[in-house]
Amino acid sequence: MTNALLPALGGPPGRHARRRGVFFEPLPWALLVAWLGFSLLYLRHLPCLTTDPDNVINAYIRACYSDITANYPFREWAWGVRLLGGDTLDFAPLLAMLITIAGWFGEVIGWRTGAPVHAYTGLGEFFGATAILLFAAFLVTVVASALIVRREGRPWDVFFIAVSPAILAAGLTSWDLFPLSLTAVGMAFAHERRSLEAGVLLGLAVSASTMSLPFALAVGIALLLAADWRNLAWYLGPFTLTAGAVHLAPLLSGRQAVAGFYRGEMSGDIGYGSLWYLMQSSGVPLRDFGALTFVLAVFAIAVLVAWLWVGGRRMAPGPLAAMILLIVVLLAPAYPPQTGIWVVFALLLARPVDATSWIYSGILAAHYLAVWARLGGHLDPSTTGPWALYHLAVLARMAFELGFLVELLWAARRAGARRASARA
Repeated sequence: MTNALLPALGGPPGRHARRRGVFFEPLPWALLVAWLGFSLLYLRHLPCLTTDPDNVINAYIRACYSDITANYPFREWAWGVRLLGGDTLDFAPLLAMLITIAGWFGEVIGWRTGAPVHAYTGLGEFFGATAILLFAAFLVTVVASALIVRREGRPWDVFFIAVSPAILAAGLTSWDLFPLSLTAVGMAFAHERRSLEAGVLLGLAVSASTMSLPFALAVGIALLLAADWRNLAWYLGPFTLTAGAVHLAPLLSGRQAVAGFYRGEMSGDIGYGSLWYLMQSSGVPLRDFGALTFVLAVFAIAVLVAWLWVGGRRMAPGPLAAMILLIVVLLAPAYPPQTGIWVVFALLLARPVDATSWIYSGILAAHYLAVWARLGGHLDPSTTGPWALYHLAVLARMAFELGFLVELLWAARRAGARRASARA
């Protein structure tokens, strides 16, 4: 039995047996469980699709809120998705293009030819079309993650993405799986030291979400620390050209709209999931200071890079991206549930998957439920519910993220010390 999966059924493998074949390859099984998990995620969101404007479903109470379904009636996409070329830009340019494609795809799925009756007309078809596109993006993320971890000698760690509780909880809360897939492919190219391809993919990724910036920044800093000037030039050139090409049309139609979008990204209000929100809800008088937290994050990242540079420490793009992202999310004025998807992927790049990783992913799923329970009124001080559970979920999540950051910093310090002693 050269491919015996279970010795109890097929007998013990022989001395010359080779453990290979589909049963011993993690990627096919990861894709299978990813398909099953995403199917359950999609089915869980179906009860929250409103079709009657006189009977709007409370998605908070059912814990299946999604920006996809919330934006559709609010922005009147039933009459057409028009996101580029206006006075304002509410989504990153490449993401706006994806949403436009999903709107057209939804009309094709629904065979809609007549005029919409109300703002919820075609919502089911639009959500279905978007789910199909995001499912494809999720599979791309799984494949790219499998390539990365296989190169590092831990191929079964891909299941941390394929069946992550955090992703299966918040995967359809927003469109983040799309820029995450571009980021994953870009990081896979970066791990292969294919700088040109990495620059193109990460240029596309940052044009779809600012959450991709820590990963794109990490690749450039890693090449800078290694003094690999040739690859740095091959990375920065395609990255700049790609991001510039995607932004060209929005800039030509309205520079103020693009500037306003990124200004809003840098100066967001205090919101759910952040330390600042916990302080504010506990009675600490805080004003909205999203711009200040952005400056603090930039300063902390600059200190990190300076520490690595002065110490002569070289860093792989994965751990460096995780450190930068953890700094950003810990200081951010808000932490929407879909943010956890990015942290999970960054941790996959930075460290081997262990029990701590799975516990953290479970805590992210609990945080997801706590947010909607809080917004639904179940965890509110004005009710009889255990409102402190929301604070506990946020603090537990932040404790793990801070612990991961300290762990990565300590690992970088030890690696630098080993290199210094080797040179001596």
